[in-house]
Amino acid sequence: MASLQWALVCNLLREEQLVTKKDYVMIAALFHEARSEGYTLNQTIKLFGEMFADNNDRFDYERFVAACKKK
Repeated sequence: MASLQWALVCNLLREEQLVTKKDYVMIAALFHEARSEGYTLNQTIKLFGEMFADNNDRFDYERFVAACKKK
């Protein structure tokens, strides 16, 4: 179910042109770093949140972290 939701979000973002090739490259690099360094889920969330905040002044880091940890 989660992978289906992720696919739907990705499709919506692509259709709205909110995600560019540069964004996909950045996300892939973040996953590579997290995996190669053996990061935990919380460390990976922090890594992504920090990078997104660096790239977007309006990005709400705390909201992102809270959303990632919701059940």
